[in-house]
Amino acid sequence: MVSVGITGRIGSGKTLVCKLFSDSGVPVFYSDAVARELSDTHTEIKEKIFQEFGREAYQKNTKKLDRQLLADIVFNDQTKLEILNSIIHPYVFKEYELWKEKIFLPKSKIKYCLAESAILFESGFSEIMDYTLSVISDDKICLTRVQERDKTEITQVKKRMKFQLPNEILQEESDFTILNNGTIEDLQQKVKFFHSLFSMLQSKKETEE
Repeated sequence: MVSVGITGRIGSGKTLVCKLFSDSGVPVFYSDAVARELSDTHTEIKEKIFQEFGREAYQKNTKKLDRQLLADIVFNDQTKLEILNSIIHPYVFKEYELWKEKIFLPKSKIKYCLAESAILFESGFSEIMDYTLSVISDDKICLTRVQERDKTEITQVKKRMKFQLPNEILQEESDFTILNNGTIEDLQQKVKFFHSLFSMLQSKKETEE
């Protein structure tokens, strides 16, 4: 089965793109959601976060990660952000491999699967993908989308965007790119095209054999 990693800056619309692929029957691994779940429940991860960020990193009443507190720390310190990612994402990669084994059936009609990640390249997740796809939108459009969706102050959104790879780098690193500045109908047509394309591609491992 071909693995396609999908990424994009905050507000680019990568989650919507994933949904459109999913509507076509494509399995999607949402690594960001898995990372959130693991950070709340995985004993080893929690202990490592305790050691690096202190016990206050977890809420006393719910025992869940205090995401606002961590965000205030890591989105003001690149080194801390890299440390946090290095703690969580090796476990996410393992979960992905287990997930892929479960959905893969020799006689399945499914030709490929998607793995969504906001830090596909930064985390090294891209290295275990056959192909990569970036969803690109102009920064002004991204800002408007996030403000409308999350009711977040523009300064906070800009701060997070500062720690993400710029569109130019995403385009250089990716095998494929979807420009998402238009309508939902336009986006649907682009996803339809890539669905047909990915369904015909072979795994890089197969082509190297």
